[in-house]
Amino acid sequence: MKHRIHLAVLLLLATTSLADTGPLGFGDSALETSMKTDRPDFTEGTHTIQAGHLQIESGYTYTKRKDGLSEEDTGTFPELLLRIGTAKDFELRFTWVGYINNQSNTEKDSSGLSNVSFGMKQTIVEGTESLFDLGYILELGLPTGDSSVSSDKLEPVLKFLWSSELANDFSLGGNLNIASVSAESDRVNEYSYSVSLGTSLTDICGTYLEIFGIIPEDNKNLADSHFINGGFTYLLNSNFQLDVRAGFGLNRASDDLILGAGFSWRV
Repeated sequence: MKHRIHLAVLLLLATTSLADTGPLGFGDSALETSMKTDRPDFTEGTHTIQAGHLQIESGYTYTKRKDGLSEEDTGTFPELLLRIGTAKDFELRFTWVGYINNQSNTEKDSSGLSNVSFGMKQTIVEGTESLFDLGYILELGLPTGDSSVSSDKLEPVLKFLWSSELANDFSLGGNLNIASVSAESDRVNEYSYSVSLGTSLTDICGTYLEIFGIIPEDNKNLADSHFINGGFTYLLNSNFQLDVRAGFGLNRASDDLILGAGFSWRV
């Protein structure tokens, strides 16, 4: 009987201890900040997921490009980003664009599964004493996808992140990125940038406007592309957000139209 009482007490203590931790079994069960996401814009934020919690972000994107008589339509789904808070100001990341469907009226259609990427994000400067919050993302793309739509080589990416809170509920953020990508039989550095201005329309609705671009090193197979993009976010509750976005290219090598929608769920 005494052993049963001891066992019951131990189980009660263990249950109480787990109840005070995050869903991953560590960290604090109480969420300290409002929900922040890396989608739907191109810009990755400086914020990280609280330790012991995770966030799932997913969506669909449609792009259309015309060049003379040539037309190309592309759809991607589920654009999965899994973010796992492992320590203060630090998260692990799993990224998978998913199924890519390219359809062209002048070339053979190409469809298949994308590569997956594993990485980490860290906030390195945060707080009221600094004008900017700063962070970085380090990722490695693995050759797991179909050859028709993805690379068969490792592709490392480094992203430098910055953001700043402005007056009247406005915020400004951006990225400077460098990636080593495969282009035909070559490997080239690919640079990208973004600047995003966001604001809250209400307590549950927000909007943003963004400019971003991708600039490969001099290569006959790749060209610069620059875009403008905007969208809206809507909080169904404190841990679930919907988003929509639209954009267009600013030069000939860019997609003419970008449309997308998705969701983010914090656990």
